[in-house]
Amino acid sequence: MTAFLDTYPLPWSDARLRELRDLLSAVVYRDTAIEMIVADAGLPLARIAWGQSAHRLWFDVLNLAADFRQLPDLLDAVRKHHPGCWARIDEVTRADAILPADLSGTDSDGTVRWKNFASDTHERQIFTSEETLLDVAYLQHGLDRAGAVCRLTVTHPTKRCLGTGFRIGQRTLLTNHHVLYAGGMPAIDVVAEFGYELDTTGTLRKGTAVACAAESIRGDRTHDFAIITVAEPIPEDVPVLALERSVTVRAGDRVSIIQHPHGLPKKIAMHHNVVKYVDDDVVQYWTDTEAGSSGSPVFDDCWRVVALHHKWVPTSEDDGTAYRNQGRAIGRVLDRIAELGLDSGQV
Repeated sequence: MTAFLDTYPLPWSDARLRELRDLLSAVVYRDTAIEMIVADAGLPLARIAWGQSAHRLWFDVLNLAADFRQLPDLLDAVRKHHPGCWARIDEVTRADAILPADLSGTDSDGTVRWKNFASDTHERQIFTSEETLLDVAYLQHGLDRAGAVCRLTVTHPTKRCLGTGFRIGQRTLLTNHHVLYAGGMPAIDVVAEFGYELDTTGTLRKGTAVACAAESIRGDRTHDFAIITVAEPIPEDVPVLALERSVTVRAGDRVSIIQHPHGLPKKIAMHHNVVKYVDDDVVQYWTDTEAGSSGSPVFDDCWRVVALHHKWVPTSEDDGTAYRNQGRAIGRVLDRIAELGLDSGQV
């Protein structure tokens, strides 16, 4: 690594140092994650003014580490928590650093190509209050989790309906109470269709219909969840979604929902997917759903299940919309499953 890591005050005119700050801001942008790294490096947390943007925080953290002559320790802590970015940090901090290509607003002959061009000629992240640049593996993780989601065709004594469910155990599916119950009575027949989705050409894939044991239906109307076991084997490539009480989100986070709206082939809602309210019972969000989406898993940005989607609710808050969608917090669902003595199938 280059010598500027051992100097104080830091030479912020050095493009390598500015790129290091920008890189760290892109990889580690939440206060809690930065706090962990600072603590692991042995730096005093009280010397940092928390609550700032990630760029400003890393500016302060790097200066503090340099003041304590612990900048290498700080970068070692980054490597411990985020090993995937270490190769890039090494490229930035060595003497022959590899930096992003400059984008100049002026041609070599002096011709100005763009007006109001800033002196900082790198591309700019528009939203700096949250990290919107994701590793491409994020898409693969989502596809992997999507395999657990199924379309439910439910037969009641006087009607048939469609909903969404997902696999939470070797033989167990989770959905909403109002999907599997009608008039207080459980369904008399349920079929789960896995792989009911379109391929990249827009052709409906050949999915697998799995009969469920209607007599196994158990649930809680108040918290709007129900579990059911299958009567036939689920395909081996269908994953089990682990449920954890400790997984939570907070207002301002993002959640995605994989679902079968209107009984259509599997879809994912990822746009304007902001969490607006959270408590121990529910998570409310702007992520879109439709009739038939009831019983869908609500995922955080690490593809962990944080809620069981069940309905929309009106809101009186002046936040730009009269409605929100709502899911039952997965911790509450797990608590009620345990209280009722039900077997969730979770290992």
